[in-house]
Amino acid sequence: MYPQKKFRDGHRDLEMEICKLITELLGGLGTRFEAMKDNKFITKAILLDPRLKKHAFENELKLFQLTCRDIISEFVPFALK
Repeated sequence: MYPQKKFRDGHRDLEMEICKLITELLGGLGTRFEAMKDNKFITKAILLDPRLKKHAFENELKLFQLTCRDIISEFVPFALK
């Protein structure tokens, strides 16, 4: 028996527990940061931060567009009227 197969067969429970842990962690992060979408100050800061802006709005096109519009209207209030 190959060592990899032997390891996998002996650790299926551990693998399932790790998958469960990852799922719970991702769910918890989603829940925790969901409230930040409602805070315009935070969404603007995220958009302006080059470390975050590529990932923060991946599945939120409408929020991205609204945040861009808010930032532009603050700097050029007459531009979007």
